[in-house]
Amino acid sequence: MAKNPPLFLNTTNGRHERLDINGDFLEIDKIDCTAANAVVNVYPTVNSTGTVTLFSAHNGTANVGAIGGTFALAGGLSVAQNSLFTGNVTVNGNTQLGNLLTADTVTFTSKIASSLVFTDTAPRTVEVTSQDLTVKTVTGGTLAVTSAAALTMTGATSASLTATSTSLTLSANTTASLTAGAASALTLGNFGATIPLSAAAPNNALIGFSATTIITALNELRASVHDTVPSAIAGEAITKGDLICLDDDAGTPKLYKCDSALATRNRPVGVSISTGVVAPGSSVSYTTVGDVIVNSALLTASHGEYVFMDANPNQGLVTVSPPVAGTVMIVGVVSFGAAAGTARIIYQPLLPTTF
Repeated sequence: MAKNPPLFLNTTNGRHERLDINGDFLEIDKIDCTAANAVVNVYPTVNSTGTVTLFSAHNGTANVGAIGGTFALAGGLSVAQNSLFTGNVTVNGNTQLGNLLTADTVTFTSKIASSLVFTDTAPRTVEVTSQDLTVKTVTGGTLAVTSAAALTMTGATSASLTATSTSLTLSANTTASLTAGAASALTLGNFGATIPLSAAAPNNALIGFSATTIITALNELRASVHDTVPSAIAGEAITKGDLICLDDDAGTPKLYKCDSALATRNRPVGVSISTGVVAPGSSVSYTTVGDVIVNSALLTASHGEYVFMDANPNQGLVTVSPPVAGTVMIVGVVSFGAAAGTARIIYQPLLPTTF
């Protein structure tokens, strides 16, 4: 069999080309293209749904096309073995990489030269199962994490934001907060540095903090320097803000409300800071100095006035009017005049005077 029937149509000159025998294979003997950019169709019409195998090389390499040319496929392409593309590759349309989540991997050995924009059809996740995941800028630039709604950071054991060189800023247009869980501790500063609590409006006017926020912060800082809050057993019902003293109860010292007319109870040791009313026999915590809430009504016009220990029937209370009998003792000055349970004094007791 010297020559085979013509199967190839040269569309430039309209001629069919021929196939030759080369051992056990057929090869194209001649493609006659008079023009440099001529087009040659292989099997221009195949009226079958079967398979046509071209360039079947056993453990070899089949080279298709020339450098600078284009090999165009009008249909699909299925590759069963490893493939290598040495030039630029452009893939149009929807693209799927891999088909087995537990076995297939995608490796980038070069840089990504575009943004990663996800489709807006379902939630997306960037994750790693059990290894560290780092997102960073190397030598400069800003790493921005922006959310149109809420931004949530969750750690199974801990979550941290750390600035290793300059500063770390948390800000929000409405409310920004640092909150620990019900059974967790919130630590501000653990390297002995200063923790400034300040805020200013755009015109530099001072914006006040709530008492709860400041007191909580001060209590945390005070605890960090081992300033232990004293406590003792209540000998009677004691309310938060009561001026209290120590008195003997059958050989056991207990806390009672101060009474300037009673000699055994006119030496205050502090002001109760325990929440609500503490029943007799329970522990009462108290402060021995500083700005504190008192269980007494003080007029707003009395700011800065001396505060005195009161007497029966106002045991445990303070007043801006000195008693006319018994022991007169200044226990501080008014720092905020208001209703009982809200008014505040700077507790700093002085030596008593007895009438």
